[in-house]
Amino acid sequence: MKDRKVHANNVDIHVVDFGGEGTPIVCVHGLTANSRCFDSIAASLTDHYQVFGIDLRGRGDSEKPPYGYDIYTHAKDVHGVLRALSIPSCIFIGHSLGAFIGLAFSTLFPNSVKQLILLDGGCPLSETIFEKIRPSIDRLDVTYPSFEAYIQAMRKNPFFHPWTIGHEQYFYADCIHFPDGTVRSKVSKEAVKEEVEALKNVDITKFYDKIKTHTLLLRAGDCFMDDNAQMVTDEHVKQLQRKIVGSSYELVEEANHYSILFSKADETAQFIHRFLGTAHN
Repeated sequence: MKDRKVHANNVDIHVVDFGGEGTPIVCVHGLTANSRCFDSIAASLTDHYQVFGIDLRGRGDSEKPPYGYDIYTHAKDVHGVLRALSIPSCIFIGHSLGAFIGLAFSTLFPNSVKQLILLDGGCPLSETIFEKIRPSIDRLDVTYPSFEAYIQAMRKNPFFHPWTIGHEQYFYADCIHFPDGTVRSKVSKEAVKEEVEALKNVDITKFYDKIKTHTLLLRAGDCFMDDNAQMVTDEHVKQLQRKIVGSSYELVEEANHYSILFSKADETAQFIHRFLGTAHN
């Protein structure tokens, strides 16, 4: 695994090179996350692909400008990263917000996408969903007395059960570690607030019939552990499959919106391999 910074679309973007060889895969995370949420999935893909993760502007170790938090700007950032890495086209994997960005990216830069994979995202969002993600936003400006205290707080979240070493590595990367031992998330809360307002004002379905690349939608079966709060509903699946010609759909049973990347990562990776034609036993 290698870390690097590239200048893309007038901002410095942190990129993780997870290694591997073959067709490049670019992974884009969710609203309050960072590239290390893909550690486990990337480890299952590097036998066949060269895998990269991107910290979106305003998150992780990327630059945090005072503006530019919408899916169109992020799509341009990703395109700039590809150019900086001399990657003409890639397989795009996006989780949650990353899935929205994937749809915009595939529309704005169709020649840069070989295949598109949407992980529990890319469908119209209800107010219920915005309420469900509020706790993730509320933690962003909280200073914890130590990294251990932060981890203990995160471990209490039922969405992170069962806890894995991947969670700990992910949250370590999430933190600013101050000299006095206190920690705080690197994610800009103001950036996320701007992002949420932008998401509320975009009709994501307008991208569907413009997508020409082979697309996979992977849905977390127990998204927010609430039958009335699904990031992807049955109706969303039907709508997406009707409008994106040749698209595929798979259900990751018993996965929630976060475990689809962590404790259920092997199952998620198997669906991705099957979709890409590199399934293995």
